[in-house]
Amino acid sequence: MSIFNINKKKAIVSVSAGTDAISDIKWSRKINDLRFAATTSRALQFWSPADSSKKLFKNGAFGPNNTQTKFNCIVFDEDGVAYSGGANGAVHCWDQRGELGLVLKAHSGECTAIVCNQNKLVSVGKDFKICVHTSN
Repeated sequence: MSIFNINKKKAIVSVSAGTDAISDIKWSRKINDLRFAATTSRALQFWSPADSSKKLFKNGAFGPNNTQTKFNCIVFDEDGVAYSGGANGAVHCWDQRGELGLVLKAHSGECTAIVCNQNKLVSVGKDFKICVHTSN
């Protein structure tokens, strides 16, 4: 995985993200927060370009009953809190250290997309439902 300075057409940081394909990647929306997260078929990875050696893996063992799940999507809110959607239908709330804080059972099917704006978290799933949560 590489982070590029588009204006200079030059890589700033290049690090190994492992062998799994990355399906989603999002930057923190908190001002001056350089963290970002990536989802793969087996893990959620939190990164900080300020110290690229500190990659935190969150293997897919999270859910209402700690059931195995695949992470499908990730988003950050304006405070730097991350939310991921899982194949188990859950929305996972991660604090600024990348630690799991809360798991919400949002969908009866896979959570396939998630967005956050103005303290509202919206998730959609294969159950054909849209769930709106407040993120504060």
